[in-house]
Amino acid sequence: MGRRPYGTGSRKHCRLFRLRFVDGCYDDGGAYWGAPANVWVCLDDDLEPIAFVRASSRQTAYSAVVEMIGSVKLARAVTCT
Repeated sequence: MGRRPYGTGSRKHCRLFRLRFVDGCYDDGGAYWGAPANVWVCLDDDLEPIAFVRASSRQTAYSAVVEMIGSVKLARAVTCT
């Protein structure tokens, strides 16, 4: 379920945004995540996913990413709807 993080590029300026869900529990690429639809993805400088976290807010998601992969600097706030 979900997707495997695979980004290995630079993590100098990561991007964090909420995944867009369709059909309730699936992302727009067809991966099943279950409910609730509160999944965030952190992308590296090459726009490859390096972490997926469930969180109720962007700040909570950022804290979870830092706990998973260490200190990262976010480039800017991005929300996909």
